[in-house]
Amino acid sequence: MHFYLEVMALPEAERAAALTDRRDALRARRDDPVAQLLADDLDAQLAGPNKPLREALPPAPDGD
Repeated sequence: MHFYLEVMALPEAERAAALTDRRDALRARRDDPVAQLLADDLDAQLAGPNKPLREALPPAPDGD
């Protein structure tokens, strides 16, 4: 969690590089399953927001 706060404090143009650097360092620790899970999480962060689980609801019908 602390790392994400550090990244948020960086200028926006530097954030992706910081995430990529940390991900690569974690991937290098091949024998550490926790490092691999953290690297997976960083990959998800770099990929951007998830697609919504559902589409927006249609407008409610009139009460007539």
